[in-house]
Amino acid sequence: MLYRLVLFILLVLSSLGLSQQSHAHNHHIVLTPSIESIDPTRDILFYADEAGKLSVNDVKALSSGQWSEIPDGNPNFGFTDNTIWLSLRAVNSSDKPLPLYLHIDYALLDDIEFYAYSTEQKETNSPSDYYALGDLKPFAERPVDHPTFVMPFGLAPYESKDIYLRIATQGTLQTPISIWQREAFLQHSKDVAFLYGYFLGALLIMSAYYLCLSVIVKDKTYLLYSIYITCMAGVHGSLDGYTYKWLWPFATQWHQVSSLAFIAVGIIATIFFTRELLKPPKTSLLNGFTKTIGLIACVSAIVTLFLPYHLAAQLNAGMTVVVMSSVFITCIAMLKYSPRIAQFFCWAWSAYFAGIIAKSLTKMGVLPSTFITEYGGNIGALVGIVIIALALADRINTEKRKREKAQQESIDNLRRFETLYENALEGIFTLSERGDLLGANPAFLDIVGLDSVEGYDGNWLTLDGYVMEFKDYIALIEAIKTKGQVLDHETKMTNKQGAYIWVTISARLVSEKGDNKIEGTLIDISERKAFEQQLQHLAEHDPLTGFYNRRAFEIKTSDLLNRVKHNEDKACVLYLDLDQFKIVNDLCGHTAGDLLLQKLSKRLQEEVRKLGDDQFIARLGGDEFGILLSNSSLRTGQRAAEKIRQSVEQFSFLWEGKRYTVGVSIGLVELLPYHLSVEQVLVMADTACYMAKDRGRNRVHVFVESDQDMQFRQLEMQWVNTIKEALEKDQFFLVAQNIQSKAPGPHQHHYEILLRLMNTNGNLCSPGQFLPAAERYNLMPNIDRWVIKAYFSWLSENPEHLAQLDCASINLSTHSIGDKFFANYLIDAFERYAIPAEKICFEITEGMAIIHLDNTQAFIERFRALGCRFALDDFGTGFSSYAYLKDLQVDYLKIDGVFVNNICDDEISLAMVKSISEVAKAIGIETIAEFVEDEATLNKLSEIGIDYFQGYHVHKPSRLDANVFHLV
Repeated sequence: MLYRLVLFILLVLSSLGLSQQSHAHNHHIVLTPSIESIDPTRDILFYADEAGKLSVNDVKALSSGQWSEIPDGNPNFGFTDNTIWLSLRAVNSSDKPLPLYLHIDYALLDDIEFYAYSTEQKETNSPSDYYALGDLKPFAERPVDHPTFVMPFGLAPYESKDIYLRIATQGTLQTPISIWQREAFLQHSKDVAFLYGYFLGALLIMSAYYLCLSVIVKDKTYLLYSIYITCMAGVHGSLDGYTYKWLWPFATQWHQVSSLAFIAVGIIATIFFTRELLKPPKTSLLNGFTKTIGLIACVSAIVTLFLPYHLAAQLNAGMTVVVMSSVFITCIAMLKYSPRIAQFFCWAWSAYFAGIIAKSLTKMGVLPSTFITEYGGNIGALVGIVIIALALADRINTEKRKREKAQQESIDNLRRFETLYENALEGIFTLSERGDLLGANPAFLDIVGLDSVEGYDGNWLTLDGYVMEFKDYIALIEAIKTKGQVLDHETKMTNKQGAYIWVTISARLVSEKGDNKIEGTLIDISERKAFEQQLQHLAEHDPLTGFYNRRAFEIKTSDLLNRVKHNEDKACVLYLDLDQFKIVNDLCGHTAGDLLLQKLSKRLQEEVRKLGDDQFIARLGGDEFGILLSNSSLRTGQRAAEKIRQSVEQFSFLWEGKRYTVGVSIGLVELLPYHLSVEQVLVMADTACYMAKDRGRNRVHVFVESDQDMQFRQLEMQWVNTIKEALEKDQFFLVAQNIQSKAPGPHQHHYEILLRLMNTNGNLCSPGQFLPAAERYNLMPNIDRWVIKAYFSWLSENPEHLAQLDCASINLSTHSIGDKFFANYLIDAFERYAIPAEKICFEITEGMAIIHLDNTQAFIERFRALGCRFALDDFGTGFSSYAYLKDLQVDYLKIDGVFVNNICDDEISLAMVKSISEVAKAIGIETIAEFVEDEATLNKLSEIGIDYFQGYHVHKPSRLDANVFHLV
């Protein structure tokens, strides 16, 4: 297929240089009986009839100067609209008659007229031989049954004839003419037909083989190769005239375009076959390149249907060169990815191209005409097809080896599965759709008490092992059939002795040849269940006393409150807080404290049991307990609470020869239908308990809605909820208040970080409103963490401000200082946000620092080692603090505002401030005066020698913003 197109292209190019020069000498072709065939091309003259209207008589009348020789002996006129006339003179130089054939070895010529005139009868205008033939005429009208054009004529002894050929065609006009002795030609024709039959037969047999193979293995690679081979056979057969002779001798129109159709389909099959066989990587440029070429080939094939023949032929020729070049490039590129199969491809196309080049060079006269060179294209095509066939065979062998390997791996996997199946700890089973046991592994048989599947008679009741309840078993089977599968279905299995195990079952419905089965696994999870029950017990119970914990108490209270709301019960809640327990714990140690709680818990348990089986007790905290009294009115609850109080009061605890007693403060709340939530009830009970403590301890206090003190406690609890919500929703924000230095110096920022709260109603809350509740209910560590995170994060986002910062003071609560986890959090925050420790000063209130001196000292020493500074806040509220100053190692004393406010009018305040200033200077500590509200106070403090000033006169607190500091 390809060599003829390439040859055609080369000949078209060569035809552009046709010479129009005339030659005056005579052109005679001398023939004798000993000459079997002769190529008369160089003795042939031609004339181009541009209008195509000349008759043979007009042509005969042309002068010798109007005729031209065929340039370079190459009878290829390319695509031309001209009608070409050829002229030659055949001379018999012997004394014997010569029966001859003039053969044009090119099958695609539309219209040919043959005229032979004897030179001895110049007077006559009638030719001695005349034939009209061509592709546009049925094959049967040809004078000789031959795939190309053969015209018989004869020469008498010593006779000469002038022969004229008129040729016109839409395609390329080629006239490879030879003159043969008739017998020699017939023998040559038989030999060629024989070889050509072998050639086409081999191609078609291979095509049929790969077509069948593609159907059997369902692989489109073989189908594409079958199409490619068929198209190659079709192209060769069409271009050489054999398909017209053998297949469609009367279909002249189809014969005109058959070669183009075979070429178009062939190049499409070629590119897609190459893609399928070589399989370029999906992400490579090569994959996109071949896809694009394939798309172009498909578009070209469609366009060919709508073009005139000569344009379609040119397009097909161009696309053939493009596709074949692309395929060869792809083969070379794929050597990187699939070297073995790509090597086969490269050798195949190399053989094909070598045959094409040999054929082309022979036609151009560069190589001598031999059997190999004449049929180089056919030989190259056949060799290429055989090599690709070898590649496909190699591929089949490779796939076979892979299948054998996969099969062996499957066998090995089956053996491993069998081993796992037999030795698996979980039970594996197969049931029929009705639930009959079809197969099981040893683990399953052991669980249900069977020796083998064959020994099972279908009756669950006869099994010695563990079985499911029959109704549960039927429900499980139905669920599997309905849903298709059941995963992690947990259930109990019992044996005849009443013992049980917990199992989890996963099963699915499978269909094999129309027969439905159930396959699944059964795993003994008794240990896990026991562990879960243990965890559940630990999650609901206090490990020290064995009582329920706060979580369980809240759940039980919620259930009881719902019953009260539906008028199904009446109930009370008792909130117990032991009195004097901390003294025992501090004096005797935690071991003694734990033992006391255990012994007291037994007494409480006995008292609660006396109240009835439905009563519920829980440990809510360290020394706090809760009791739920169901079916109890307020009066009944008061009596029960008093009995419990008396019982605790009578309890004594002996430790190391000493006897200790404790009391209990009890808060009582009657559950009522309008109570909104458990949280509200517990807040009321906790508030009532605090009221009992505030009024002397060791008493029962009933929550009354109108009680002002209790309302205050309840308000505190509301603040607790507000604080928790603010922490969750980030409703806090930071403000800064500058601290002014007495001594002028380089401008650097020195300020205190303060906290504000904007609640959900949009109201601004001052620290004095919410901090007392936070301190009482131990929420200060959470607030301190929020402040540290928010401020350090802001500093890391404002590096210019951080560079100009001298000192930022941050208040810390006593709870945070005593919390070792807070210290770790603080160190981590310094590292995470890359904050220099020397720029941070922590403020600690004087009173709390002295009360928790050990914790305060340890905290200060740890963070001073990092570079942090410290300040004692509200200093001066207790003169006992002077004794601790030299031990605390602080950097600043912040004089309490109660002294600073009246310093201009109160001599005592003035003396106090002077005293603090002098002591601080003696120790080497700088002083900061708070609440500086006017200029007079500022001047007085300066006279005394105070180092720094803070207050509204110096700077009003502003929301934390880098621009604020620029304004200040």
